[in-house]
Amino acid sequence: MNVTNGTENVVVDGVPTTVPRRVNVNITGISVKDNVVILQLDGKIYNTDDITVSYDKTKGTLKPMDSDNITGDSFVDAKLIFASTPNILIGSDYDYNFENTSTFWNKLDYGASFENGSGARTSAKKLSGLTSFKVTLAAEGGSAFGNLNTQVIDWNTGTAYQKVGFKADQWYEVGIWINAESVGNKALGTLPPEIRFYLTEYNQSLTEILPPVVYFDESFPLGTWKYVSVKWKCPTTFARSIVLRCQNNYSSIPAVYYLDDITVRELEGRP
Repeated sequence: MNVTNGTENVVVDGVPTTVPRRVNVNITGISVKDNVVILQLDGKIYNTDDITVSYDKTKGTLKPMDSDNITGDSFVDAKLIFASTPNILIGSDYDYNFENTSTFWNKLDYGASFENGSGARTSAKKLSGLTSFKVTLAAEGGSAFGNLNTQVIDWNTGTAYQKVGFKADQWYEVGIWINAESVGNKALGTLPPEIRFYLTEYNQSLTEILPPVVYFDESFPLGTWKYVSVKWKCPTTFARSIVLRCQNNYSSIPAVYYLDDITVRELEGRP
């Protein structure tokens, strides 16, 4: 088991390097109850931790209690997924699942390099409900999309944005489900295509920029739903709208993907 939380700066072979910060939590025992493997630990884990677990079948047999004919295969660095906390967007005015047709997902006036794309609700593919949001980006193109209560594209319309409340010093997981048909490339630059979450109050100059949600590269799966997320600590109490900025600016080919079920969950930060 490997537990990390955040990053730290170290020097490797004389070169300053940023690496994940290791947390000293170890497995001290293993038991099984109702076909569930229970790991005893020598420390507390938090859902802001990044945790992976490995299993080597040459060291022992992993099998269900009611069958001797099924055994588990070895795995390396499987990511631990915590039991979900509630999605705070459910019940808010924000159209997190692209189902609320009384609001609009508008292409925003983000600048010339983000004009070569489009987005619209669609029933062609969806993770849940009736619709998702299809994003189509031209080669060397991009778009930004916001959820508003009117069909305008100007950022300077604060009362129009559908907002959600965030609390000071609270950790959050911000995520989205993506089903990609094509993801572009980085043939024309150094950055692969990406999606970023922006938190905006009324215009692009008053914005919290979260880390990239996902970089699209050759390892990103096509034709299936994949959940991606970031962890973020809110600096102060405020209400913001979540803007999706989709970038394919350094790609020589178009990108097409579907988005569904935006999620914001409160997390417990490590002291």
